Amino acid sequence: MALPERHASRRARIAHAYNTLNEQGYFTDRIGGNDAYLGSLMAHYVPRDASSILEVGAATGLWMRRVLHKRPALREVTVVEISDAAEECRRRLAPLLDRRPGARLDVVQDDFLEAAARLRPAQVVASSFVADYMGNPSDYLRRLHDLAEPGGRVIAVEVLTSSRAPVGSVSPGMLAGSFLRLCLAHAKVRKLPPVRGVVRSMGLYRLPEEPAFKDLQRYTADYTFPRGLWRAQARKYPGAVFHDLGIVGMLVLPKL
Repeated sequence: MALPERHASRRARIAHAYNTLNEQGYFTDRIGGNDAYLGSLMAHYVPRDASSILEVGAATGLWMRRVLHKRPALREVTVVEISDAAEECRRRLAPLLDRRPGARLDVVQDDFLEAAARLRPAQVVASSFVADYMGNPSDYLRRLHDLAEPGGRVIAVEVLTSSRAPVGSVSPGMLAGSFLRLCLAHAKVRKLPPVRGVVRSMGLYRLPEEPAFKDLQRYTADYTFPRGLWRAQARKYPGAVFHDLGIVGMLVLPKL
């Protein structure tokens, strides 16, 4: 069945934007993508005994590679990525899982909204910077929560917006404040702040100036995920953890 024109256009814009960013090197080891500054904090919330994980918006697999190194119990790995980075993700992760008896890697190159019904539930469901393409953020978090197995959890990282800082806006003051919040969040869980990672990933802050990304922002101009909504979502899920990191927010939602 053919997709509705608006949905097909949306898929094409997202894939084009992230193919372009991948070509610009944002998701290589040199810059490190989102993993460079958020990966350690996200990985902290992956239980050591978890055997299955699903990541939505895996890009080239930088964060999942980190997790596989830190969590040797993981055997069932599924990643969803709409752009051509999916193949790079497969090449990055397959050798690590080949060394684990009985391990399975599924790389799904598709829009999450199209793929969700055929994805297997997992003990850990992770998502990074995907909600702004998924419509209502609350509905998207619920869909992620539905995919977590009982006793599992969701780890979601997304842009945190405000009237003074709509999506795509970055200033030196915002960067400094966000870095301080990031350090405090790491201190709270007794981890060293990712100073080298933040420096290495500075190229990411040019991302809003990329023409393909500007086009995508215009298409998702109504996106909003302010602090009040983050806190409201945390209250909906007993035992949730919310990290206000300034520019971004992180929610950890248990599946009871």
